[in-house]
Amino acid sequence: MSKKYVVAEGFAFTSGGIILNEGDEITAENFGGNEDVFKTAIADKKIVESSELADEKKEDDKSSGKNPLEKLNKKELEDLAAKLNLETEGKKKEEILPLIKKSCCRIIAKC
Repeated sequence: MSKKYVVAEGFAFTSGGIILNEGDEITAENFGGNEDVFKTAIADKKIVESSELADEKKEDDKSSGKNPLEKLNKKELEDLAAKLNLETEGKKKEEILPLIKKSCCRIIAKC
């Protein structure tokens, strides 16, 4: 049986317009199949091996990474932006969304 990996606490990734939050299962396919980038993220502890507790995680569309960013409401986007240390005060939902996408792309590029 192959190992399963999840997004580490305090991190989030985007893949194909879908957000992967901490605890969500993640594979090299989420990085366009680039094994080197995936392995680097594991080495940087942005991705960790799944535990039995992560496998029992409650399935919720918004927290399981199955929801496109565009479907999140403003409060959910603000919460995600706060995790990414992004300033959203006074911004509309339509202004927050590109900030998150840009930030997540930088996280992936640093891997």
